[in-house]
Amino acid sequence: MKKIALKRKLFSTSLLLLLAILCLVFALIIPKVRHIKELHTSIYSTHKQVETDHEHVKETRRLLSDMKQSILLEKELHQALLSKGRELEMITSFEQLAQLHNIDQTLTVSLQPVSGIPFLPLSQLKKLGVEEVYVIAVTNQGAFESLLAYLHAIETLPYYVIIDTLQWEKKGNKTQENNSVSLRFDAYILISQ
Repeated sequence: MKKIALKRKLFSTSLLLLLAILCLVFALIIPKVRHIKELHTSIYSTHKQVETDHEHVKETRRLLSDMKQSILLEKELHQALLSKGRELEMITSFEQLAQLHNIDQTLTVSLQPVSGIPFLPLSQLKKLGVEEVYVIAVTNQGAFESLLAYLHAIETLPYYVIIDTLQWEKKGNKTQENNSVSLRFDAYILISQ
């Protein structure tokens, strides 16, 4: 009998211990595990949101930098354009450069729409408000070195001058010391509105 009572006590003690462990598991451990899983999910979603926000901030900074750069480029471009009504100043600067370099020069100036010039980027110029261009047909005659210096001086003008093609022609014969060279080109100057 004592063996049965001892077995019963052992069984009831084991059962009570098992019930106590199950109560602890259901009362403490399972809620903590759920809480940890919720924290994990929350941390993961917060991490994804922070990553997305960081990428958005990087993209915004890049766009802002590009915008600042394009605004600066547009300002520089507008400074390089000639405003309408400054034809006399432009012709005078070409004539002064020719006199400075001892060059005989003939100029013909015409005003044309930008769409009539095939090599100009029409859509980009229209965005900037450029719709017309001065076309200057230039014929110069002088020493080769003087003509090169003249072309270099054109690059220093306060407005942008586009020269598509240079046509060189040698004048005189080989026996003369003062061989003259003829230079012909069309210069294009964009006009800001």
